[in-house]
Amino acid sequence: TALIRYTDGSGPYTELWAGYDWVIDAGYNIVNNNDLNKGSGLSKTIGSSSRIVLGVRDVLGTLEFYTRYDSDSGNTQAEYPAPVLVKTQTYGVIIHWKASTGAGNNDGVIEIWIDETLILNVTNADTDTLDIDTLALGTIGTSGNSMTGTWTFDNVRMSQTGVSP
Repeated sequence: TALIRYTDGSGPYTELWAGYDWVIDAGYNIVNNNDLNKGSGLSKTIGSSSRIVLGVRDVLGTLEFYTRYDSDSGNTQAEYPAPVLVKTQTYGVIIHWKASTGAGNNDGVIEIWIDETLILNVTNADTDTLDIDTLALGTIGTSGNSMTGTWTFDNVRMSQTGVSP
């Protein structure tokens, strides 16, 4: 299982955007169904539990995207189902994370778009003690499962000010 981590070395940041094209090939399958393979997301390289994930899971034989984010206490705040995916299709992905404005201000922003459709929009995230510096692409965690097939990431970009689809 491959993992690519990209950081420009000048972070950490209180706001970060990432965009990429994601293709899941026709041979992709999750072994030991009914669980998930985490596929990509923003995080801090070391010393923080901050994380936002866009992954793939098998729901009774149907593959679908799912999203998840963790609060500054490291607890999973929400998991959201997302569109059913079609193998071999290219998906344009954008992830946006912004820290809360101060201690106790649960006004952080977490957004994910797939093909220009907003699938996760959280505007009250508890992220006041966190920062982000890394885009991770690949199997960033698997909950004990394995996978067959290939994920391809292309046209990868990161910015503090926004990325276009």
